[in-house]
Amino acid sequence: KPDVLIYKEGEAYKVTVFKRSGIRRKLKPETYLLQEENGNLFMNTGFRIDVSYNEATDILTFSPNGDYVRVNPKPDHPIGEQ
Repeated sequence: KPDVLIYKEGEAYKVTVFKRSGIRRKLKPETYLLQEENGNLFMNTGFRIDVSYNEATDILTFSPNGDYVRVNPKPDHPIGEQ
């Protein structure tokens, strides 16, 4: 699974997905707006990806990509360099 970063920009929340592509596995970040419709969170990547958060376990679930657990990025990781 690719790494994700969720952050607030003004009044909006955004999701940056850090995935690797190509032969050299170059890091290619893509950012999407986290949206709400009828009380449900989602992001539009060309496909609707539903997002849910379990506060008790601190786990984000992206449908259909699975669960993500919060981590603190290491300083040499591309997310930690921002």
